[in-house]
Amino acid sequence: MESKSLNTLALRCAARKIPASEFLNLYKEFYNETFPANSIDNDDAKTQEGSGSQDKTDVEESISKPVGSKNDPVAILCAEFMKLLENGKYVILADYVVEVLFVNYHSELVREFLPKLKDLMNKGILIHFFSKSCAFFVNLTDNLVISQLIKDLRATIVPCILETNFCDISNELVVAIAKFLQAVLRFTPQPIQINSETYRDNTFNLTKRLSLINKILSKKFAGIIDKKLQFKEVLGPFTKDSTLDFDNSPSITSPQFIPSPLPSMKERSVTSSQSAIKYKDLKLLRYYKNIWLNSKLMNWQPFDSEFISNYSAIKSSLYPDQVQNIQNVDLLFTDLIETAFTCFAQFVSNKLYHQSNSTYNLLERKWILFLSKILPLLVYKNSSRTAHVIGNALDGIDDKVIKAISAYYQENDDGRSRNDDLFDDYPSTSLDIRHDFIKSLTMLGVVPPVFITNYLRGDQTVDSKALATTDDLTFTNQQGIIEIVNDIPNFIRSSLEGMEMENVSEPTLVSSNGLLQVLSNFDTVSPTKQFELANAIVDMLSESSTTFELNTFVKLTAVLTFNYSHSLTSILMYVTPEVLTKLYLEFVDKHWNSQVIGKQETDGESQFENVNISMSFSWAILMLTILYKQYHIDFVSMRADYTTDNIKNSFAITFVENLPDISDLFFIDEKNSDDPEVQVKSHKLVRDWLNDLFVNGSLSDSLLQNIEPKQLAILVPYIFKQVTLAMEIGAVGDLQNLIGGFEYFLQPFMLVGLIKVMYWLEQYLSCLKSDETDEKLIQKVLSLLNTIICPSTLNEDSKAFHFAVLRLNAIPLLGILYQFRSNKHAESNYGIYSSDNEGNPTLELMISRLISSLSISPVYDIDSTILVTDNNFVQKPPKFQSFFVTNEISMNKMLTNQMNSFWSLHSSTYYNLDFLKTLIDTLTPKQFLLDVLRTLEYKVETLGVKDVRNKSSSNESDQVIDYLFYFLVLYDIENSEDAKAMAQFMEDTVDISINGDSGIVKQETQPKSEYNPDDDIDMLFGENDTSMQANEEDTLDNKELKSDRNCALGKNRHTFGFIIHEIKLSYGTLESDSMSYEDYKKICEYHSRYLKMLKTCIF
Repeated sequence: MESKSLNTLALRCAARKIPASEFLNLYKEFYNETFPANSIDNDDAKTQEGSGSQDKTDVEESISKPVGSKNDPVAILCAEFMKLLENGKYVILADYVVEVLFVNYHSELVREFLPKLKDLMNKGILIHFFSKSCAFFVNLTDNLVISQLIKDLRATIVPCILETNFCDISNELVVAIAKFLQAVLRFTPQPIQINSETYRDNTFNLTKRLSLINKILSKKFAGIIDKKLQFKEVLGPFTKDSTLDFDNSPSITSPQFIPSPLPSMKERSVTSSQSAIKYKDLKLLRYYKNIWLNSKLMNWQPFDSEFISNYSAIKSSLYPDQVQNIQNVDLLFTDLIETAFTCFAQFVSNKLYHQSNSTYNLLERKWILFLSKILPLLVYKNSSRTAHVIGNALDGIDDKVIKAISAYYQENDDGRSRNDDLFDDYPSTSLDIRHDFIKSLTMLGVVPPVFITNYLRGDQTVDSKALATTDDLTFTNQQGIIEIVNDIPNFIRSSLEGMEMENVSEPTLVSSNGLLQVLSNFDTVSPTKQFELANAIVDMLSESSTTFELNTFVKLTAVLTFNYSHSLTSILMYVTPEVLTKLYLEFVDKHWNSQVIGKQETDGESQFENVNISMSFSWAILMLTILYKQYHIDFVSMRADYTTDNIKNSFAITFVENLPDISDLFFIDEKNSDDPEVQVKSHKLVRDWLNDLFVNGSLSDSLLQNIEPKQLAILVPYIFKQVTLAMEIGAVGDLQNLIGGFEYFLQPFMLVGLIKVMYWLEQYLSCLKSDETDEKLIQKVLSLLNTIICPSTLNEDSKAFHFAVLRLNAIPLLGILYQFRSNKHAESNYGIYSSDNEGNPTLELMISRLISSLSISPVYDIDSTILVTDNNFVQKPPKFQSFFVTNEISMNKMLTNQMNSFWSLHSSTYYNLDFLKTLIDTLTPKQFLLDVLRTLEYKVETLGVKDVRNKSSSNESDQVIDYLFYFLVLYDIENSEDAKAMAQFMEDTVDISINGDSGIVKQETQPKSEYNPDDDIDMLFGENDTSMQANEEDTLDNKELKSDRNCALGKNRHTFGFIIHEIKLSYGTLESDSMSYEDYKKICEYHSRYLKMLKTCIF
């Protein structure tokens, strides 16, 4: 070597960016040339021989032991290393030091060098040194190095670290040292005894500092200190209290296992039984809160101040005989935050591990909106707004909850590479719902920006400086300048005035308009401004619908239908669907009729006004269709001042609830369809329209002036159906004339007719495909469909509405169109390279158009792989149904899984409520109820309560039924008004009409017993699930009865409370011949139990 200086060698290597592993080879060559008498091999041998003598050396003696002289090679090298680290010119220099010290483990060098680190002034390079060392020890597997490390831990490493005064160093260095200690201490097989009080105090200060910086790391660090360090004759500051105050436990709603104190208590009688009862109470409370929160989200209930008071009253409603401690608001929010994240973890785990046969995600989106926006808003409005409230809540979240949430987000992160990271202890960049929660709180000023780093640094990396610290609503104007919105209503009005309707459906053009820009980034808007925007938009819609400001009404409705960045879903969470539903129902059924008559009596209205009149009706119907089909809003249950007669006379409700049905007869006035004059006029109107559309090739003014959009909404689908069926039987042969006539359906005033067409096509194309139809006929049908799905040109007023109509029923249509592809084996060739685009060009064009309509903004309950179009080979068959039954996942298995969940007293249902609702509707509520009751009765009677060693007492058996009935009541009832009405109904002894079978059906087969251990927390990870094996016997008779959900009078007939009441009243009638007196007594007991819960539960 030219230079005898290690410093010079290292700096030259760092300048050339030579890796640490290559530097080690150069270092060995330098060492052997510079110190030939102390070569690397000889030195290592001496180290191994002499290391054994250190085992019995006390910690303090090892530190005070003199080191070698100035001419000693070890001392020279240590001095050179200190110069390198002080230099700080290259970060890689710290990597070189770690490589020499630990990778090429040198005990004497470690003992000499580590005590000098406390004098190092360059703290940045010191942080990197500890981080790099930690990364090495985390993955260390070399037994020789581990044995040397264990000897040095006791003698050198731990004492050197604990000499540090942790009160005077930076937060970053505290975390780096803690992680280093955590990594090395895990290797020691026996606890290291510490005699020094200074070391004990410094350890306490380190843990205290860490708890203020990173709560999660602090928990883990305190745990390993408890295990690996023993402070002589001193009570360990990290020992946990063995007596837990169960009543005030911060884990009251956490799935963390709460050990029953029964085995560990010496007083066995009264005290142990009371403790066991408390444990059961906590478990039931956790279960109730889970269903309560899920039901509230499922039913779009408002989150206002009443929500907080109702939540606080849950425990007292469950246990009215217990004395309840009065919680202040901050403690209440601590519990609510912890409960909400726990419930979300259970929700995503159910979806990840139990629901592979569904694609539901609307309820998940509601959970995300609740945790990221609404919960921070509730904290901001109702709590003391102090950061320690949030800190305490996040501290209380169980580690398995965090693991479950992180695992779910990693599973759904398409961009994440799933390889094993060499340094897996390093922070990752994967974000989850906790980040969004804290970001919103930071916007509202509840917590500082550094809060997110302090609490989530353990496994996530976030730049706290980039976080928004105000709730300002901003947008970028056309000059590229960011503006702050101070007056939201004026901002909306000015944006609407400059908005071009044709740009509403173009994602690339939304940035040109302020409102579209804000809605397209709605998830980044602060909760307070989201709330203000939601209320301002609804107020403006209400005002414009009553004053007939149709330009405002049309544009606002059009913007909302596309749901950019989940904006419509968010608005529904803030104002509830009932408000919007009532608004649009009243516009269609009341305001529109009166206003249109007034407009028609006024002469001189412009073409622009005519278009707005027709388009306002069309957009209103489209919005109602979205609310009903995509958001599953039951119009009748909205209580929008509709009596039974009004419901029958409501055009909006009748239209939307019968979307796939196109009648074979058309009448101008459905109410007077028996009137001969109406029949003659209707026949003449249809004949004139057919003649103008398909013979004359143009529509006369008289036809256009004498028909209303309501009539067109029914006439257009009627004509479409009749013409298509006529072509199918060969009654019509001129395809070009038909195409020319269908093109008129794309005019703005006629587009409303396509709504029904899109739903009718689903069943028509299914029949066409299943009938082995001639290919020529299929080509003709596809050509006709191509006219309305992929038009060559569109009016600027038609463009956005046409795109929105395509989105309505695109998923089922895509599923059927895929079946028409010529590549019939594409789905079976899964994993084999094969192009999807082998079908008819017209067919592929329609498929592409439908996919593009879905891709511009969120659509719910669909398989996301449908929207992936850049793959050149089939990876996996897409799912076109949101719920499906397979041979592996049968109805019997699903029902049994849920029944076993009730029996096992899990803290959440096995399936999420959206999945369960479909399961219950498919089986019918009555069949579900009877099957579950029969099976639980059998299990409790013969097997007792799961995981209870002895045969259960009556109280324990009752708890299983209680779990079921709390679910039934919360599933049925949305609010206290419904509960009062149902209670009054069930207390009435007047007979009711009986529909369908009633009575308890005798069980012919006994369900197979299950003894798999299934702790409550295992539900989070799909472990020890209650699934039946493939060879288990069926426990139900598969029946699929049609549910009369659309009938106002029949709605309550499908609640569990109604069914129980119906069965009770049916005793003694002809329909109940199979019901014994014992069965009747049982149903009376269940009736009383349900009624009692109705009166005591919080809704």
